[in-house]
Amino acid sequence: LQGDPFSPTSQPAWFFASRSHAAALQTLLESHKAGQALAILLGEPGVGKTFLVHAALAHSDLQHFKMVHLWYPPCSFHDTLQMIGWEFGLDTVTSDPTQLAHALHRALLTEHERGRQIVLVIDEAHTIGVESLESLLRLSNVRALTGAPLLQILLVGLPTLWRHFSTPPLRPFKQQTVTCVTLAPFTYGESLAYIR
Repeated sequence: LQGDPFSPTSQPAWFFASRSHAAALQTLLESHKAGQALAILLGEPGVGKTFLVHAALAHSDLQHFKMVHLWYPPCSFHDTLQMIGWEFGLDTVTSDPTQLAHALHRALLTEHERGRQIVLVIDEAHTIGVESLESLLRLSNVRALTGAPLLQILLVGLPTLWRHFSTPPLRPFKQQTVTCVTLAPFTYGESLAYIR
């Protein structure tokens, strides 16, 4: 071996396209290229959800995309906004939610004017409370004058995340155009092919 295929660091060169992974990758690519504001990637622990996200965003078709990746997001919406601000490299990340929202909006507009689409990837999204998740998803409604979303959101989590979308606060988002992909584990044959 020339590297550790089980390293927690994603290396797109190690991507193995099982039938489920290839279909999920294609669906995510099409969703982002089509400008869908919300996509959801579900799967049990260890099936390669985060790895697949990195492979998708490293794809040549998405080179004009900029990824903001949040791991284990904090519980409150404001704390999550602050983390997004830090990831954007905002000079001042204020504790005032209104000022922070305006600063993020300006940063999103600037990136849009530069021709870059921002994708907010929230890993372990199933750990976020419904109220905070509702506030975060409202960010996907912010649009440029052209109608294109300034921010695309990709939620990554366990299958229980989809149940959140049956609650009254999140039901309207489920009724919008949402790409939801469930990643299956490797079959026995695919596991053998991966090892070889």
